[in-house]
Amino acid sequence: MQRALYAGRRLLTIIVVFGGVVYLLSGIYSVKNSEVAVHQRFGRVIQDRVPSGIHYALPWPIDRVVKVPSRTVIQRLVVDDFLPGDDPNTAAGLFRLMTQLDSFCVTSDNNVVNIGCAVQYRVEDPAAFLFRPMAPETLLRAIACNSMVHCLARMQVDQALTAGSQRIKQYIHDEMNQVLEGLGVGLVVVSVDLIPVRPPQAVQSYFDDVVNANIDRRKLVSQAQANQNERFARARVESIRLLQQAEAYRATQTAEAKGKAARFDQRLAEYRKAPDVTHRRLYLDFVRDVLSQVPRKYVTDADGGGPAAHMRIVVPQ
Repeated sequence: MQRALYAGRRLLTIIVVFGGVVYLLSGIYSVKNSEVAVHQRFGRVIQDRVPSGIHYALPWPIDRVVKVPSRTVIQRLVVDDFLPGDDPNTAAGLFRLMTQLDSFCVTSDNNVVNIGCAVQYRVEDPAAFLFRPMAPETLLRAIACNSMVHCLARMQVDQALTAGSQRIKQYIHDEMNQVLEGLGVGLVVVSVDLIPVRPPQAVQSYFDDVVNANIDRRKLVSQAQANQNERFARARVESIRLLQQAEAYRATQTAEAKGKAARFDQRLAEYRKAPDVTHRRLYLDFVRDVLSQVPRKYVTDADGGGPAAHMRIVVPQ
C-alpha cells in the first residue's frame, strides 16, 4: 500500500514537473523579419519594439506578445468610395445597392466628380497601433474620404479635372498624416496614388466639350500672345532705328552748326581787322553765289542806259 502511494506521488511529481517545464517553454516565441512584436505584462507594455529573432516571455496569463507588421512593410489600401460601380463588395457598390444612387464628390463650384485613390501606409508605432480604436483599413478609409471631400470643396471642377491632381494628392497625404498623428494610432501614410478625377458618365460629353473649349481658348490666347510679342519686337527694333537716326541727325546738325559758328567767328575776327576789305569781299562772295544760280545774265553800262548794241548776254557754261 505504501509502495503504491509512493509510486503515485512520484508519478504526480513527474507530471507536475513536466507540465511546469512545458508551461515555461511555451514562453519561447519567434519574430519574423517582416514583423515587430509588442511585449505586455498584465496588460502593460514593457517592450514596444521586439526585433526579429527568438525571444522569451513569461507564459500566459502573465505576459502577452502581439505581432504587428514592421516599419519596412508597406501596405496598400484602395479607397473607391466615390467611384461608380455595381460590385457590392466595394463601398460605392454597397451604397448604390442600398440607395440606387451613385457616389461622387462635390467641387467648390457645385459640380460633381468621381474620385478615388490608393493609400500606401506602414506601422510607425507598434504599441500605439496595438491599442487603435478600430481596424486600420476602416480608419484609413474614413480619413481618406474626409480628406478628398475637404480638398475638392476648395477646388473648382476645371482645376480638378486638369492640373490639380498633384495638389489633390499632396493635400490628401498631408491631411491624413495630420489626423493620424492627432489620433495617435501609430500609422503613417507613405504615399497617395490618385485615380484620375473624372466627371460622372452621364455628363461626360458635356465636360469634354468644356475641356475642348478651354483648350481652344488657351490656343487662341497663346497665338495672340505670340503675335503680340512679335509686334512688340518689331516696334522695339523700329524705335531703336528711329532713335539712332535721330541721334545721327542731331550729331550732324550739331557739327554743322559748330562749323558755321566757327566760320562766323573767323570772319568776325577778320572783319574787325579790316572792315572795308572784309565787307567788300563778303559782298562779292554773296553776288557770286547768287549770280551763279541765274541761268541768263544781261550786262549793260554802269548807268543802265547804254544802247542795245553794247549789251552782252552772258550764258553760264
